[in-house]
Amino acid sequence: MVLLIALKDIYGAVSKFIKAKTKLKIIDSDFDEPIERPSFRMFMDTVKSEHFSSAVQELNVYFNLYLYANGKVEIMDVQDKISKGLLLPLEINQTTSIYVNDLEFEKLKDNILNVSFNICLGLEFIDEKDIETMEKLYQK
Repeated sequence: MVLLIALKDIYGAVSKFIKAKTKLKIIDSDFDEPIERPSFRMFMDTVKSEHFSSAVQELNVYFNLYLYANGKVEIMDVQDKISKGLLLPLEINQTTSIYVNDLEFEKLKDNILNVSFNICLGLEFIDEKDIETMEKLYQK
């Protein structure tokens, strides 16, 4: 089975968007060292996948980002850039762009902003087990 969009494509598109809009560093979610401010930690927390039909997979992906800011003004600036930027579709690749759902901002203590949103996709997949290879076609 071949999916036409992979989870790494979605993660990469979100990462690229955040970097382009905010010009801030994104630290890997598994990184345990002290956080440099300003920067983001990004988590692709929940992935729910199920069949929508025989050729389409429904995929729901939940993103959770934490902005470690230097102050309140920086938080408001980043919040404006992200919320305005996500009014337009997020480009996953050259052929796929999507809108995000449930965009939320929550200011936490110590100048930390939690940014969360969902991405829901219907992904077409190709079941390769019934496809004949070129070698088999030439033999016929």
